[in-house]
Amino acid sequence: MSLLGTMSLFGSVGTLIYIVMYPFVSRSFTIQWRRGYLVLNIVEYLLPFPYYFSRYKSLLKALGIWRFPASHAENDLFIDYTDKIIQIAPYKIHIPNSVVYMLSAVLVVIGIGIVSRYLIKYKKVKHYLRQNAELASKHVYNSAIRANQCKYRVYQCKYIKSPFTIGIIRPAIVLPYRNWKEEELDMVLEHELTHIQQCDNLIKLLVLVILALNIYNPLAWYVMYQWNLVAELSCDRKVITGKTKEEIKEYGYLILEIAEHSAGDIKQPIMGLNIQNKMMKERVYQMKKGVGKESLFQKVIGAGVMGIAVFSSSLTVFAYSPKSILYSNDIADEIYFWEEEDIMWENTDANLPVNECGGWVFFNEEGEVIEVVDELNHDIEVYSSCSHEYVSGKTTKHVKNADNSCKMENYEAKRCGKCGSIKLGELISVTNFIKCPH
Repeated sequence: MSLLGTMSLFGSVGTLIYIVMYPFVSRSFTIQWRRGYLVLNIVEYLLPFPYYFSRYKSLLKALGIWRFPASHAENDLFIDYTDKIIQIAPYKIHIPNSVVYMLSAVLVVIGIGIVSRYLIKYKKVKHYLRQNAELASKHVYNSAIRANQCKYRVYQCKYIKSPFTIGIIRPAIVLPYRNWKEEELDMVLEHELTHIQQCDNLIKLLVLVILALNIYNPLAWYVMYQWNLVAELSCDRKVITGKTKEEIKEYGYLILEIAEHSAGDIKQPIMGLNIQNKMMKERVYQMKKGVGKESLFQKVIGAGVMGIAVFSSSLTVFAYSPKSILYSNDIADEIYFWEEEDIMWENTDANLPVNECGGWVFFNEEGEVIEVVDELNHDIEVYSSCSHEYVSGKTTKHVKNADNSCKMENYEAKRCGKCGSIKLGELISVTNFIKCPH
């Protein structure tokens, strides 16, 4: 499996574990645990961890956590390595499973196109606000000062219906014009400031990158949905913590009112109070339930469950099949891995008779060596004057190179039983060794 595919598998397994645990998680763990798990899951999709799978395997072996069975029987001399090598020869290139690579490239291009629409929409909203938004009124600004967050810019715009936060490096809060009660304004600002403090817009951008790379993967879309929900639930939790039941009820009515007025608004922000109606049910449920204090036992169990989940999903790195680039004079049909960890590529049996010093070997159909010579002297007079009686067989030519590599050519051949002349037939195969084993 390719690196990109293994990264997708790594994250997908983490998402599946989250889905399976969801009924238990929603009852037993806080929203902050869910937020932390999703952040780790997002990293799983983006981290090229499978690239280091060999080191990871060595670490697991050293720690005695995992024992890996031998992947091949002890009597195997050669391991098929054909699909793990990209071959480059003069005017030629061979990429194994090239159709899969092409399909992946097409999907990534489609994903980038779809995600680009989100980014273009974001840019349009930002441009729209530059023309229509104004700095917040003194009343709103005083609320921001009360929240001790006056370093963030606060704007008001009469053409929007929902508060939201925009920007990553220089975030700003944008509020609609309305007759804000002081308590409402404080809670809305606290909600939006929590988005900024938790870097929710930055994480949302990372989720969009995941979608660009995994546009075909429904689990990646699920992560997007869950992140939008959990980010809002996390901010809601911060707002209602320490509040009275009456204040929580007032906050609940406020976000329902904003969501109702924002329905159908095409100028949706990156993060804000106005999320889809299907998410509202869980948000309202959290407000009804209230916020309980997380015990030390819950924290320990939560950390353990998260660790087990991440470790389990990390085992997918062994699905990674790394590709090496091999430069040679020609493209080989098959590639094998020799037991002494030298790579060779070939088209036929590697156990043919070979002249170890370099030269030719003629052998019969049973593999019995008939003659070993340095050169085939086809044109000398003694051979040309013979009335040949040829016997069918095969011959190999062994060429040793100065860098200790070698090449073995395998031909159909005939040999005269009288004069020993060898007549070459068709070339059957060419076997190249990075390190000569002969």
